[in-house]
Amino acid sequence: MIIIDFGHEREWWVQNTIYRRIVLNIPAGTEEEETVKQQLLAAFGTGGLFLDSIADTDHRRRLIMGLLRGVDVALAVIEDPASDFPPYLRELRSVAQAALDQPGQNPGRLGTPGG
Repeated sequence: MIIIDFGHEREWWVQNTIYRRIVLNIPAGTEEEETVKQQLLAAFGTGGLFLDSIADTDHRRRLIMGLLRGVDVALAVIEDPASDFPPYLRELRSVAQAALDQPGQNPGRLGTPGG
């Protein structure tokens, strides 16, 4: 399990394989996007992605936006829409979007291992 800590009581637990799938789903693009992908994968080395500890707000936004892109792709290619995986990803997306749109407000629920 890996934790994504968005700060302000927004945290989400994700199985390692699901997190890896989300990050690897980030579309290839610019060098900056590849850097974001590598930084998100580096969270395995620390046991989590602790976004609130990143002082540079632009960098933190880029990481959250990368996660959002990965979740969007994962949702688009789900093989079994009747599984628990789509609602889990949609809720993760909602928490990430709230952290992006309203930092410090509307804390999200603690995620559960889905998929």
